[in-house]
Amino acid sequence: MIDRAVLLKRLTYSFGVTSIVHSWIQSYLCGRTQSVCIGGHSSAVTSCSVGVLQGSVLGPLLFSIYTSPLSAIAPVYNVVQQQYADDT
Repeated sequence: MIDRAVLLKRLTYSFGVTSIVHSWIQSYLCGRTQSVCIGGHSSAVTSCSVGVLQGSVLGPLLFSIYTSPLSAIAPVYNVVQQQYADDT
């Protein structure tokens, strides 16, 4: 699960995303709801407070930004790693 507050801080402090762009990404992530529909029956709508939108264009990029500190930590422990979208 992605903690959106951590992601938004990382966007600012590690990637320099501020101002209007930061506000746009925050509004894109926050205030989301979801429900499930199976065979014509729908669940109640519930708010989503963590994670990024699955199937979205920005989802893999935001996940990579969230997990970016791994690329700095791994070499300290002699771990060779590669990251792509939602895989490490």
